[in-house]
Amino acid sequence: EQVPVDSYIIPLSQAEILQEGSDVTLVAWGTQIHVLREVANMAQEKLGVSCEVIDLRTILPWDTETVCKVTSTSTVTSIRPATVM
Repeated sequence: EQVPVDSYIIPLSQAEILQEGSDVTLVAWGTQIHVLREVANMAQEKLGVSCEVIDLRTILPWDTETVCKVTSTSTVTSIRPATVM
């Protein structure tokens, strides 16, 4: 992905739909987005499962309106980073 050269604003309280899909919706934030995109690609290639990918950008507040409104699938999975102890 390319980083813009000019100044830009990221609306932190607004989720971004990174990929549209019809079978399952995957929701995450932060570094897990990169993992989720790989999972979505693998699911499509190996299983024929179409994944919608949503980046929350922030978890407080999180964009419930976008997640609930845009979710075109009946299954939603949330991914979060694991804590290592």
